[in-house]
Amino acid sequence: NVIANYTYVKDDHIYSTYGNIGSGRILSLGGYLQWAITRKTSFLLNANAAYNQYANESVSAQLSRWTATSYAQLTQRLPWKLTLGLTGYWYSGFISDAYSYSTPIKGSVYYNISLQRSFLKEDRLTVSIFALNPIGSSSQLSRQYFVNGDYTGYSDTKMMNTGKLAMLRIAYRFGSVNAQVKKTSKSISNDDIIGRKLE
Repeated sequence: NVIANYTYVKDDHIYSTYGNIGSGRILSLGGYLQWAITRKTSFLLNANAAYNQYANESVSAQLSRWTATSYAQLTQRLPWKLTLGLTGYWYSGFISDAYSYSTPIKGSVYYNISLQRSFLKEDRLTVSIFALNPIGSSSQLSRQYFVNGDYTGYSDTKMMNTGKLAMLRIAYRFGSVNAQVKKTSKSISNDDIIGRKLE
């Protein structure tokens, strides 16, 4: 019982509209791993796989596909208080409804490299250099499929000069990370009963 768009062909024309005719089911499985390989090297992985099924019973349309995403990060501490980071992201595409889904043909992997160092007392000043997809092509090509019975069409979308970025980041931390709570020692002295004879 979800509102979904649907497409139909009539008199050699393709019509698209919306209605409360859709149903969707998703079975998803995710995993998270954090591993301290050595005292200076750590690895992080976050992955997800899902089975997506969409249907429009009014026109007997049904579409189901597997999709997956993954995110990984490798961190290495270097001499001179330097920290090197390598991060990667990958996706397999997505399904939007009972009539269309998309798959990446080129540019489904994104990665970045970062180098960071802290300065001053208590590492208050942090300077980092960040680069997104510094090597390789900057174009991205994806294909979206449109399914309607025995008819299947597709549309290609190509984006140029996307996904590249270089950045210098400077951050300064004010205050202290060590919070100290003052404690007062209290005692009770019953002066009114000192020297009194107790019965």
